[in-house]
Amino acid sequence: FHPSVGVFASPEVYVLFPSVSAGVQLTIGLDFAFAPTSNIPPPQEVSDRDGDGIPDEDDACPDEPETLNAFEGEDGCPDELPESQDEEDSVDETEGAQLRDEPEPKPLPPVSGVERDELGRPRFTEALKFRRNSPRIDPGSYRAADELARTIREHPEIERLVIEGHADETGSPEYNQRLSERRAESVRRALIARGVDSARLRVIGHGDRRPIHPNATSDREHAENRRVELIIEVYGGESID
Repeated sequence: FHPSVGVFASPEVYVLFPSVSAGVQLTIGLDFAFAPTSNIPPPQEVSDRDGDGIPDEDDACPDEPETLNAFEGEDGCPDELPESQDEEDSVDETEGAQLRDEPEPKPLPPVSGVERDELGRPRFTEALKFRRNSPRIDPGSYRAADELARTIREHPEIERLVIEGHADETGSPEYNQRLSERRAESVRRALIARGVDSARLRVIGHGDRRPIHPNATSDREHAENRRVELIIEVYGGESID
C-alpha cells in the first residue's frame, strides 16, 4: 500500500450573544488514504514436470520422477537400492515366521510304552487304576506296576519321573486333592518296593482337575478318571518338556 495525503479547510461563521460579535473560524486538517499497490510482482510459478517435488531447475531428470527409496533421493532421477543396502534394510519374513512358530518338541525317549500326553509330555501309556475313594492300587493294576518298575530299572537314563495322582469328580475338591496325592504316594512306594530308586521319583496330586472324561456319568468313565500316570521329567541329563 502507498499513502496519499490531502488538505481540507472548513470555514464556519458564528455570532455571539448577548453582545453581538461575529467572526469566521477556519478548520484545517490532513487526510491520509491508503490504496493498494500495483507494482508488486506476482509469485513465480515453479516448474516440476515429473511431479516428484524437485523443481526442474534442480532436477537432473526433469521428465522422470525420483524413486522414493531413501537412496540418492535428491537428484530427481529414478534409481534402485544397491544389493548390500537392500539386504540390510529388508525384513527377513522367513526369520520372522520362525520366531512366531512354536519350538519343536524334543524327541520321545526310546522307551517302550511311552507316548505324548495332551500337554506334549512323554508319558507311560499304562495308567494304574484305583477303586472309588481308595488310595490303594486296584489289584487289576498289579501286573502293570510290575512292568513299569521293570522298564524304569532297565533304563537308568530315565533320571526322574513324576508320579501324578488323579481323582474322579464324586467328592469335594479338597477331598479329591488329598486323595490324588495319597494315590501318587501309594504308587511311589509300590515302585520302590519293586526295586526303583526313590531319588528318581517325585509325586504330585491334581485332584479332579484333569479328568480323561470331563462331566463323566458312567462307572467306566469315573474309573478311568481316578488313576495315576507316570511322566518322564529328566532323561539322559536333559529336562523333557
